[in-house]
Amino acid sequence: MHATATGLADAGISHAVLTPADLAARFTGLDLEGTAVGVWEEHAGYADPHRTALGYAAAATRYGATLLEHTPVREITDDGRTVRVVTGDGTRHEVGRLLVAAGPWTGPLLAQIGVTLPLTAERHVVAGLRHAPGDVPFAVPHVLIDIQHGYYSRPAGADRFLLGPLAPTAATDPDDFATAITTAEFDWLAARAAQRTPVRGRATADRSWASLYDVSPDWQPVTGPVSERVYVDAGTSGHGFKLAPVWGEHVARLLLGEPDPRLDQFSPGRFAAGARLASGYGAARILG
Repeated sequence: MHATATGLADAGISHAVLTPADLAARFTGLDLEGTAVGVWEEHAGYADPHRTALGYAAAATRYGATLLEHTPVREITDDGRTVRVVTGDGTRHEVGRLLVAAGPWTGPLLAQIGVTLPLTAERHVVAGLRHAPGDVPFAVPHVLIDIQHGYYSRPAGADRFLLGPLAPTAATDPDDFATAITTAEFDWLAARAAQRTPVRGRATADRSWASLYDVSPDWQPVTGPVSERVYVDAGTSGHGFKLAPVWGEHVARLLLGEPDPRLDQFSPGRFAAGARLASGYGAARILG
């Protein structure tokens, strides 16, 4: 936590390191048993992923991008002179540079041009719960990352909240996985949230689901060239969305031939060279 606070300070981000007494005074609804320290970031928050994606897509279109929705990529080839992309309807596209940023499907696509990267897909769940009307005034109104109990949460309106686990899961097939949360998975998250915030123990089940992370061996992005004209940006391991606005700018400059030297540490070749980056808080790898 203190290292995190130092990193926030170095980046000029307003924050406070809080003792258990500070936490108890400021957040009266939390059970702080076993808590040694907390970090409060006043201006942190969350974004609606659906609206954010649509907003960026609309902006890209305004600046001249062509979006091909509902258009699966069937094949990519790279003969050293030309990169070709074949879509599901058989249309062929020749491109000067290709960025493969296909999430859990990045590895299989790159394998078509002889590039093997140690990327895996993991199934992760989100549990949704709803407070009873009488408990809404006591709902946690902010993001809460609870490393001690292994979950994170955020509000989803005045009376709902979402929970997700912090630990890795087993590799799965991105084309064949269960999109519904199991009772055991839901109960595990709900019980831990109730330990930290007793009012959440009275909340009832709401819409929940499971989806995929694309994961690298060190839980850090895999970004850079894999050939003269093909680039990859994948393996963001559950924290790609929050990085996307700034990370996307770096990736764009990479494709324009203006790479930031700081991206070198995320090179796709680092694993073959035996290099790994630090990440996470022990088993809580999703925090980056």
